[in-house]
Amino acid sequence: MNYNTLNVTKNLLSMIVTYKSISKIIIVDNDSTDKSFQYLKEFTKNNKKIDLIKTNENRGYSMATISGSNTLLRIIALIIFLFLIPM
Repeated sequence: MNYNTLNVTKNLLSMIVTYKSISKIIIVDNDSTDKSFQYLKEFTKNNKKIDLIKTNENRGYSMATISGSNTLLRIIALIIFLFLIPM
């Protein structure tokens, strides 16, 4: 989750995108007013490992976490569905 934490987010992303054991990264930008979202949008546009979500308003940490969790649940449901389709 990101809210006006551009430098911290840059440092964190530069480390975790290199981990081969991490296959999916979900970032929720909680309506940042600094340049965080613009940086994240540019950083993630060619990286299929990262899903970027932007909230329309800052609704707090809990709601941003729920937004990210909902995205993760859709990804998991799709994976389970694909495993259940007989080939």
